[in-house]
Amino acid sequence: MEREANSIIKLKTVYVTKLLQKINFQFRHPENAKSIIGIMVNCNLYYDKRFNGVGKQVGTMALSNSQKGDVFYSQVAQLDDNDYRQTLERVIYPTIVKRNLSQWGKQFTWFKTNIPIQHAMMDCYYEDTISVQYKNDFGELIETLPYEVILYIQYELK
Repeated sequence: MEREANSIIKLKTVYVTKLLQKINFQFRHPENAKSIIGIMVNCNLYYDKRFNGVGKQVGTMALSNSQKGDVFYSQVAQLDDNDYRQTLERVIYPTIVKRNLSQWGKQFTWFKTNIPIQHAMMDCYYEDTISVQYKNDFGELIETLPYEVILYIQYELK
């Protein structure tokens, strides 16, 4: 993850353990934070072949100012169905490589913003929606629980 010279990244992990779970929580900003400059929501569920033909929405994360109650950020958390491979064969001499070498991972995309911090606390809300989407051919739910949703917040410091 990229970091600017005068910034800090803080994260909060939300554990989803029940069908259609709704989670309210508060998030304390660092004391020396001036503004929020980046937000990212990610989950640890990967795309499965059994999910074929249905949506990729996992749930919805909303962030709001504790004093005003206004939602300033909302994002739908998505299943990660792509593999982002870095091929290493070009770096290594070809006669040494006997098989295909690659590095696997998830893509991280920051939502760039500049939200000044006026209060110490931020209200957060997460709602699970994946649990009702995935059913097998017999109409039975495919188990997707438990999973984690991770909220990353990047701050500009004073």
